[in-house]
Amino acid sequence: MIALLLLACAGPSPGFSFDGVDDHVRVPSAAGFDGPALSVQVWVTPGAALADRGNLLARRSERGDCFLFRLRGDAGGVLELGLGGGGAEWGLRGRTPIEPGRPRVVAFTHERASGQVRLYVDGVPDAEGTATVPATLGADLPLWIGGDPRHGPRARPFRGVVHAVGAWARVLDGAELAADAAAGAPLSAGAVLAWTGEALPAEWIPGARVEADSADPAWVPR
Repeated sequence: MIALLLLACAGPSPGFSFDGVDDHVRVPSAAGFDGPALSVQVWVTPGAALADRGNLLARRSERGDCFLFRLRGDAGGVLELGLGGGGAEWGLRGRTPIEPGRPRVVAFTHERASGQVRLYVDGVPDAEGTATVPATLGADLPLWIGGDPRHGPRARPFRGVVHAVGAWARVLDGAELAADAAAGAPLSAGAVLAWTGEALPAEWIPGARVEADSADPAWVPR
């Protein structure tokens, strides 16, 4: 489990700013993501102009896709979740516009046995459906924040600030998601990833190279 302590002080939330060009962060090990269910919640402030297909999170490798979670600027700024497995893809699009410059908390849940998927905005249900393909699983599927490496470092970039990310190997209900959204951090029990934006863990890799360069997202302090 990757966990950082939440600092309970007033002021804007910290996070990392992605420029919408080539910034992303690689999380080499997404331990705990391959269970019978997955819930993911992201605290985010979109930039002044939404990218057409700005990926908030993606879990994929050259072997295949597990999921991608993004904002569709070309579709009015709604959420979109895509699942991939066995050479097939399935997707669900939300209904609530995510306005540029406004902090929001966006989430999805996926129960793998039934295929049930739900999207949430600020803890409020946004859309639901039943996935018709299983998501690819495996230890070689890293997690990516703010970009989509399969399509190159300059493709499908997110523009804005990611303040926090939480993930759970179970289906969180609406009350849990709403409570975390109101608290400003992933606090629900059993998180397999709980990052609160204060710093990147040492094993996370910002940008396209190990060395610091202009492709690294910039930290935004409180």
